[in-house]
Amino acid sequence: MLKAGLKRYGVLAVVVAVTIGSIILSAAISAAIHFAIDLPMGGSAWAVTLACPALIAPIMSWWTFDLVLKVERAHDQLRAQSNIDHLTGIFNRRYFMDRLREEIDRAQRYGTPFAVAFIDVDNFKRINDEHGHLTGDEILQQLTQICAKQVREIDTLARIGGEEFSLLLPQTAPAEAEHLVERLRASVAATRAKVGDGWLDITVSIGLTSSSREALDVNGILRRADEALYEAKRRGRNRVHTAHAA
Repeated sequence: MLKAGLKRYGVLAVVVAVTIGSIILSAAISAAIHFAIDLPMGGSAWAVTLACPALIAPIMSWWTFDLVLKVERAHDQLRAQSNIDHLTGIFNRRYFMDRLREEIDRAQRYGTPFAVAFIDVDNFKRINDEHGHLTGDEILQQLTQICAKQVREIDTLARIGGEEFSLLLPQTAPAEAEHLVERLRASVAATRAKVGDGWLDITVSIGLTSSSREALDVNGILRRADEALYEAKRRGRNRVHTAHAA
C-alpha cells in the first residue's frame, strides 16, 4: 500500500500526509494522557507536542520514503531487464511462458481464443557459416524490427533461443491468427536484410496453433506449435503451417 501510494502521489505528498497524521496523533495522545491524569496543558506543552512531529516527521519520512521508492524502482528495472532478450531487445522465453500461462488462465475463465506461433529463420546455420556469427546476430536484429512492425500492441513477440521466435496472439480467432502470421511471413520475405555492403534475402517458417476448450495446457500448445513449425520446414520453408487441436 505504501509503495503504491509513493508511486501514485510521489514522496512529497506522502510526507505531508504522514506529517499531518503524526501531528494529529501526537496531539491526541498528549491530550488523552493529560485528561487521564487531570493535568492541564500549558501553551509551551502544546507547542512542544505539535512542534516535535512537525519537525521530525518530515525529515525522517522523506529520507525513508525516498529510499523505499528508489529501491522499488531499482527492483522494477531489474525485473524488466530479466524479461528482455539482450540481443534483439524483445521479450525472452521466460516472459513468453509467463504470458502464455496468463492467457491460458484467461481462456479457461472466459473462453477467449488465442493463438501461438513459432517462427524460425530459414537456413540460419548457412548464414552463420558463410557470413559469420556477427552477421547472424545482425540478421536476427533486423528480423526482429520487421516482425515488431507487424504485431499488435496486445501481442507478445519473444526470442526463445537461437534463431527461434515465438508469438502470442491474445483474443484472436484461428482465421485471424492465420491472416496475421501470413502477413508477417510475407513481410519478412519481401524485405532484404543489410549484410555489410550487400543484401541478403531472408525467409521464415512459421508453425501456428490456436487454443481450444479441449486442449488448454502449456505443453500441448507448445508441442502443436513446434510440430507445425517442423511441418512448415518439411514442406519447403518460407510458409505457414497450422496445427489444429485434437
